[in-house]
Amino acid sequence: MAVNWDISPAFILTVIVNLVAVVAIVVRTEMKAASAHKEAEEASASAKEAHERIGIQSQALALYREQVAREYVSRDALGEMERRVTTSIDRLSDRLDKVLDRQGS
Repeated sequence: MAVNWDISPAFILTVIVNLVAVVAIVVRTEMKAASAHKEAEEASASAKEAHERIGIQSQALALYREQVAREYVSRDALGEMERRVTTSIDRLSDRLDKVLDRQGS
């Protein structure tokens, strides 16, 4: 049996079309990979910026809480102050009553 080594034009055309298709797929894949890499870098930069903002906001909140703790009175202190003011007003009222009783008599 004899082997026919003749290459037909259809075979050459098929090989060329397949090579072009493979090259096109590789190029398109590379372009998509480059685009995805760029998007990933942008997302990473955005996340880093967000983490920095979170850190700044956390520090600001801590300072605010510290300021509130320094400047605002506690409920117990406010209750004690209210009791003292009420006692003083009651004593003043008693004195005023005595003065008015003396003037009326």
